[in-house]
Amino acid sequence: MQRLTADYAASEATLNHALKLCAEQGDQDGEAKALVALSVVQQITADFRTAAATARRALDLSRQSGDQLGQADALRELGRVQQLTADCAGVRSSHGQALDLYRAMDNPFGQASSLRYLGSAYTDKQDFPAAAECFGQAMDLCRRLNDRLGQAYTLCYLGVCEHRLAGDRVAASRSLTEALAMYGRFRHRLGVAEALNNLGDVRAAPHPAAAPASLAPAPGPARHLRAS
Repeated sequence: MQRLTADYAASEATLNHALKLCAEQGDQDGEAKALVALSVVQQITADFRTAAATARRALDLSRQSGDQLGQADALRELGRVQQLTADCAGVRSSHGQALDLYRAMDNPFGQASSLRYLGSAYTDKQDFPAAAECFGQAMDLCRRLNDRLGQAYTLCYLGVCEHRLAGDRVAASRSLTEALAMYGRFRHRLGVAEALNNLGDVRAAPHPAAAPASLAPAPGPARHLRAS
């Protein structure tokens, strides 16, 4: 809750206290979970080097204990740091490994999360069809789970993709506006800020004459990603 309300200093203090308690009790799995959560906070506060090291510590602990879920979660967060630091090859490797683990465990929440991050990585690579396919699969999972916050995350990523790659300002504005409304209902301040920032980029951009053929919207997944 502290992280969702942007109280990052309190969140980091709480997680460091949890780490200390887990270490004292010899709870490796608990340590790994706290490290994954701590890495998220460090990413939000732009301490990327520390966030990567924290995620790798979590991954090492989970591998030692044989905790597949812990490994997948740590790989997911490592992939997020790698994307933020423009490590393109590392991003796809980490999120691909995480997705494989989540699928092996039949963990739909984890799959949706990894698919979103893979979609974002493909957006950075300017591969619209691959990005749209990932977002489509993520949205299908979120709908099945009735995960409204997951839908908001997916729509926000999709809006960026629609704007940057397909040049479709109308679709991008619709996706981001839906994401903004969902974030608002959850009082997710960081999500609201991100959606507003991306909406501003869309509205400030000049109208393109036409999107290049290679970046035109794919005829499949992206057409069916509206939240239900």
